[in-house]
Amino acid sequence: MPCLLVSLVPVVIVFGQSLELIIVLLILFGWDNFARVVRAETLTLRESDYVSYARIQGASQARGSLFANILPGSVRSCSTESTSYGSLRVGSLILTESTLSFLGVGVPPTPTAWGIMAADGRQHLSRAWWISTMPGIAIFLVVMGFNFLGDWLRDWFDPRLRQLRVQ
Repeated sequence: MPCLLVSLVPVVIVFGQSLELIIVLLILFGWDNFARVVRAETLTLRESDYVSYARIQGASQARGSLFANILPGSVRSCSTESTSYGSLRVGSLILTESTLSFLGVGVPPTPTAWGIMAADGRQHLSRAWWISTMPGIAIFLVVMGFNFLGDWLRDWFDPRLRQLRVQ
């Protein structure tokens, strides 16, 4: 997160504040984690027994192994992995956007953002603590909610955990 903030702040300062710019930057800086999940699953499937059996039976590397075995298996497992990982990633993106808004380089002040609300109450903390505390509690609850949703989706979609649930 610190590297992301250090790299996002100069871009926002140069190009100005806009909701579209923040969304594009968060997408550009966040896609690599999903790519790692897909790559890890593809490498795991490439070494599986049924892909080795397909090669032994004479399937070519590209047509037989990749399109017939690896791609369908990785799409199925990565869709479940990405669903649970994506819900966990949403919480991280909410925290990043709130931090950027709190620092004054996030979304413009016209739309309501929790980071802007928390920043507005800084000077009133001794008299009206709830101005900054309530947006912080809302951020906490939403991020925790998405984390619990991600854990639940992982438990629901993972066949290894489903076997433990049945027994």
